[in-house]
Amino acid sequence: MTGVCNYEACNSLLLTQNTMISNKAESVRWNLLEWLVKASYNEIQQRKSRGLKFGITLPIKGVPVGFNLDDNFSEEDFKKLQNYIRAGRVEFFSEDKLDTFVSHWFDKEAYVAWSECMKNMINACSYGLQVLQVEYSDKDLAIKIRYVPEKMGDPYPKVTEFFVPENAECQAGCLKEGDEITGPHTILIKRNSDEQGTVLLLTDRGDVKVLLKKEEPQPKPEPEPEPKPIVITEAERQEAMRMLYTFMHEKYQEQYDNLGPGGIIRVEEFNADGSKVQLKILFHYVRRCPQILITPPRPRDYPTDSYMEGTIDLADLDSLDNIDASVTIQVPECRFPHIPGEERTLYIPWRRIAEKILSVVHKT
Repeated sequence: MTGVCNYEACNSLLLTQNTMISNKAESVRWNLLEWLVKASYNEIQQRKSRGLKFGITLPIKGVPVGFNLDDNFSEEDFKKLQNYIRAGRVEFFSEDKLDTFVSHWFDKEAYVAWSECMKNMINACSYGLQVLQVEYSDKDLAIKIRYVPEKMGDPYPKVTEFFVPENAECQAGCLKEGDEITGPHTILIKRNSDEQGTVLLLTDRGDVKVLLKKEEPQPKPEPEPEPKPIVITEAERQEAMRMLYTFMHEKYQEQYDNLGPGGIIRVEEFNADGSKVQLKILFHYVRRCPQILITPPRPRDYPTDSYMEGTIDLADLDSLDNIDASVTIQVPECRFPHIPGEERTLYIPWRRIAEKILSVVHKT
């Protein structure tokens, strides 16, 4: 026998939009219990009303009669089952008992492929008490174990001794003499010092020994390189002003057509102090109105000036997220040109403006 049983290849065959497989590396048993904990009572009843049969009874530790998922049960009963699962009181039931469940839940093609894959996997994988994973994290140690019977009907291993060295303590999943290991089980150990030691789990069907490794000093992370300073030359400043003029024109015309006869956009201020740039951009709008009472009628222009202003830091683009630059233009009303009429407001993200400037600025 070689290797540890790997469910991933077989469970991948069951992945559909209607699946209850949330972790294909775990057994169907594990995935079923995980799904039952998260499912609502109404969801269970709706699936059963559409003809779903689970075909399985869950054995509960300390309860003489198991929980038949196909029976009629109340919401209160279902919540008790969820509590049993969370408390780890659902006793182990082998993969072969899930065969009927899988045949009901999944389509025939997926079921047949999964069943054949499971048979091949069980024949190829090792059996007995297995260490699935040992994970070190600072002073914590997580040990994940499980037992795979060699043949159907084999008894589960009983703990004869569980030993944790003096420089550590068991935080969760602790075992004692007489406990049965019926399914995947995780033990969490916390080390109190850097001394080495060994965690021992002795059973009547195999032993587990895991070394408490001395904590290795963590290498200091490499310091991030200092960002290059931003220095804007006069030539870059002029190029950035020309670029902003074109950019602002395009954005305004996308939303509001034009600025009227003689209307202009002009970058009046572009003051750079290192990476910080102070901007003041003029939007000169002109409304041309006919003079009906003058003979012969002559048009008259009514100009109005508005400004987009602000200071941005080109070295800290994240600070500009979700912040807009804006300008509001009061469009004169031809009948009453001295009374504010329509408002035209243009919003442009400050980050977008900063990125435009950086596109023509070279960092030293």
